[in-house]
Amino acid sequence: TVTGATALSSTLAVTGAATAANGTSGSQVVNYSQFPITMAVPGTTTLPNGAILKWGTGAYVAGTGAVVFAAAFPTALRTVNLSLNTSGASHSSYPPGADPTSYTTAGFTVYAGVGQSGSFTWWALGN
Repeated sequence: TVTGATALSSTLAVTGAATAANGTSGSQVVNYSQFPITMAVPGTTTLPNGAILKWGTGAYVAGTGAVVFAAAFPTALRTVNLSLNTSGASHSSYPPGADPTSYTTAGFTVYAGVGQSGSFTWWALGN
């Protein structure tokens, strides 16, 4: 146990668990286990500050589609970004977009040009 101010002029090797007292971020110990991530598609990562990033792929048929998250955000979906995967003039003129009025902790709705069908990649930020 180390208490009080301690100066370290070299590398500290910890063989057990490293913890710090609650307080400001300056007194916290950060380790990689605080950044859980699933690198699959769909995937997710949680940051120590409570922000959660999710990503995946989706499709729209006849101008509409939906994304349902594998696991819902605990509190809220804050924003979504889409990237078009389908090529063609009509798709680039009327690319798909996420409808902010449809945001729920479980997913969102996507709209594109009337009659269009295609695919997209997405990422979502929430908490």
